[in-house]
Amino acid sequence: MVINDFIRWLESEERRYAVFEDNRDLCLSFLGKNAIYFCLVRFAEAPRPFLAIDTRCGLRVPQEKYSAICELIVRINESVKIGRFGLDMVEGDLYFHNSCMVLDGDLPATIYEPLVYYGLSAFDHFHPAILSVLYSDKTPVEAIRNITSKSMDENYKRHEKFDEIVKKLLEGVSEPLSEQTEDQPDASKLKRRIHRNPEA
Repeated sequence: MVINDFIRWLESEERRYAVFEDNRDLCLSFLGKNAIYFCLVRFAEAPRPFLAIDTRCGLRVPQEKYSAICELIVRINESVKIGRFGLDMVEGDLYFHNSCMVLDGDLPATIYEPLVYYGLSAFDHFHPAILSVLYSDKTPVEAIRNITSKSMDENYKRHEKFDEIVKKLLEGVSEPLSEQTEDQPDASKLKRRIHRNPEA
């Protein structure tokens, strides 16, 4: 099963994670340049197996900002190569979604790290633009103007360059990209934590 392979990858990297009670979803946390990010990793076996990763940083968008943020993420998504930003129109949660179909019941182990870090890099890269729309009078066009001219590695120093992450994801080639932070989310449904953070 893909979830078991993914857990083996986490354990081989000595990364901390939490497993939800249903044993099908995992939660990870990472420290970026601009925020702490939480990744919900979901697995499904039917009707078609897939792996999905939603990256969040706790941003809640007030309803009066829905229109501006929706315009912003549409403009951002035009420059995102894999995955997409989305907005929960009920709760106001802003997230980055990445997913991958599982063919022949398996995924190459080398795909997990770039798949996880792509969403982190994208969110951290565009985080300043999102904040400027949320908490200032900047329009989406103004907010994204300076961001899109920069490469993602300028805002995510712990990772390789943006294009290198995409290349690894497409080619299934991976090298260590980042260190894990000891911060972990506090969730009442989490059943257990596995592996001590080597940096703790």
